[in-house]
Amino acid sequence: MNQELFREKSRHGSALFPFECYIQDSIQSVLVKDHHWHDEMEWIFLQKGKIKIEIDFTEYTVEGRALICIPRGALHKISTIGACLYYAFVFQIQMLQSVTYDHCESSLMVPLANGEIILQKVICCEDTAEEILIDELMKIASTYFNKDTAWSIEVKSSLMKVIGYLVKHHKIENQDHKLKTDLVERSERIKKSITYMKQHIQEKIYLSELAALVSMNETYFCRYFKESTGMSPIEYLINIRIEEASRLIRETDHKIIDICYLSGFENSSYFIRKFYQSKQITPKKYALQFRERHIAEGRDGHGKNNFGIMTKK
Repeated sequence: MNQELFREKSRHGSALFPFECYIQDSIQSVLVKDHHWHDEMEWIFLQKGKIKIEIDFTEYTVEGRALICIPRGALHKISTIGACLYYAFVFQIQMLQSVTYDHCESSLMVPLANGEIILQKVICCEDTAEEILIDELMKIASTYFNKDTAWSIEVKSSLMKVIGYLVKHHKIENQDHKLKTDLVERSERIKKSITYMKQHIQEKIYLSELAALVSMNETYFCRYFKESTGMSPIEYLINIRIEEASRLIRETDHKIIDICYLSGFENSSYFIRKFYQSKQITPKKYALQFRERHIAEGRDGHGKNNFGIMTKK
């Protein structure tokens, strides 16, 4: 199955150090990232505010200081609710593994890399007992952004300390084998459906095609898809096309009418109406607003945060 259009294409870190830290500093509700997946593990440290995150079809609403652990390969979606600030650590778990097969490798790192050990998805950090964990997470961010002489060693060390802390304090999940198998199967079917939508975004897509991909009839597929994503296949396809139109507005100089057709819409009036329903702004005003913000950020240091990096796109 070709899932490359569905897999997140962003490269996190470098080949020598596959780790990246992003800051999401929102002043209002925003869809940070629609359904996607990547081979890296991702930790989100929510410092303040409220976010809604969906991980493998389970939705969590998290408020206040908390750590959210997203397993590698998990289908997930992230939205902020009002103003919030969080740090996202995205990294290859293999970077923490040792060439020496010792007790740490056999009992912890290999099972973690293979998905046999799953870290607890949401860990509340409001309790004073979690201050050690909070300090270590903040140390990862500050060390990475400042990049002093030994920054890479310190980041790896802190990542290992966080894993050790979580395991020591039993912040791990034991999944029923059948439940895990069912979730994997559901995830693969949804990935296949959405990948097909993205591959054929400029074409007419019929429910019968999507249902046939996963060997279901149309009625059952519609119910299955909505139970999994919270949207009908048609609603989801429109959402994908709106996000593609938004990307084209931000990254190209195409005219709005051209973007309408490039993102798969056949009627400009329908496109404008659906765009407005999704973004609460017309495509034309969205383009103008983006350009004005882009110019303003160019004057004030490209909108950098206190650590000197851009927020996650």
